[in-house]
Amino acid sequence: MFKNIKINRMEIAGSLGDLGALLPIAIAMVLVNGLNPVGLFFSIAIFFIISGLYFDITVPVQPMKVIGAYAIATALTPSQILASSLLMGVFLLIIGLTGAIETIRKYTPKSVIRGVQLSTGAMLISGGIKFIIGTSKFQVLQNAAEPYLSVQFLGPIQIGIVIGVIGSIVTFLLLDNKKFPAGLIIVIGGLITGLILGARLDISSEGLGFNIPKFFPFPFPEKADFTLHCLPWYCPNFQ
Repeated sequence: MFKNIKINRMEIAGSLGDLGALLPIAIAMVLVNGLNPVGLFFSIAIFFIISGLYFDITVPVQPMKVIGAYAIATALTPSQILASSLLMGVFLLIIGLTGAIETIRKYTPKSVIRGVQLSTGAMLISGGIKFIIGTSKFQVLQNAAEPYLSVQFLGPIQIGIVIGVIGSIVTFLLLDNKKFPAGLIIVIGGLITGLILGARLDISSEGLGFNIPKFFPFPFPEKADFTLHCLPWYCPNFQ
């Protein structure tokens, strides 16, 4: 244990590689669905630490993209997300203990897998486009394209689009650069951008302190949360 661990800028940059899938979904579910951010990121951190100690290398904490994309697109409540997570956890535990995953793999056509991947990707792209053009439910409620930035537009262009284009260009330019890893530069640039352009939030009334994650920040899901409200291909409330 620890014999293969090296701490340098490339390792630090590599540790940020999973953030591209993790942070957008996690933050969107905090903002749109109202998940508890302390509990969410504390759980992710614990999993990273345990997996790193056990396997001697960190295991990517990939969120369940189907649940995440559907939850964000349809604005599910925290109780509904918890219910779906419990069902998914029980199912994975059963097929893992019984070895049924091999049978499922054997009889599941690749077309089904590709269809799920395609539909999930389409939902994520759709949600991302709404965030980019400022028409997501959260942005509409906040009446702002970038609710947490003090600057909304750079001329006629939304500031989020400008930041995204600059970030993409920097990423391509530093893609194979070992002296200045792209992931590390983008994250540092994002922090600096947030400090410069971030809206000054008033925290004087609450004050700073150490917050311990709550084990059950939301009540246990009710029976209705475990029911199917609509199907992905037919959902009257889906927009």
